[in-house]
Amino acid sequence: MPKIVDREQKRKEIALSCKYLFIEKGFKDISVSQIAKTAKIGKGTVYEYFHNKDEVILEIIAHLSIELNVNLQNQLSQVFSVSDKLKIFIRLFYGEGQGIQKLSKEFISILLTNPNPTIREGVDKLFIDKFKQLEAIIQEGIDNDEVKPSFITLSKSLFAIAGGFLVADVTTSFISNTQAEIDAYVDALFAFNTQGV
Repeated sequence: MPKIVDREQKRKEIALSCKYLFIEKGFKDISVSQIAKTAKIGKGTVYEYFHNKDEVILEIIAHLSIELNVNLQNQLSQVFSVSDKLKIFIRLFYGEGQGIQKLSKEFISILLTNPNPTIREGVDKLFIDKFKQLEAIIQEGIDNDEVKPSFITLSKSLFAIAGGFLVADVTTSFISNTQAEIDAYVDALFAFNTQGV
């Protein structure tokens, strides 16, 4: 009797088995042969589940988004102030201590250098999802009177700054303690918003 394979589960397994390969080598330097070897399957099997390497990347992005959401919700549930939630969000965005930082760096590299609209769309979806989460955190602060309603206008700049922390952290040694810088930034932002300092 032939073995019944759950296609979605198999796609997930193949992609996730390659996550650290992509972290180590970057997306541009990976071949379908390397994907197959890492996943311990034949090259033809990769093509049974994915049209090309880009689809593997998109699958990793989709599952990374799920992992990040679970991790973010777990961490957010442990704090109550919106200030602390924003600190957690920004730290998670740049991938503190999870190996996600290198993947995030690769995603930014893809957005800047890859003309492939399918890949760009996949990375955009991840970023849009994260931006909506950031807006929800800020809206919670407005609803709880922790910040003024005008604070919502800072959503896009806060999101861009979170990306800036990532870029600065992976490309320079300018910021020696990223976590301390994030905390200081959010604290100053809240002081300015609530006290007009």
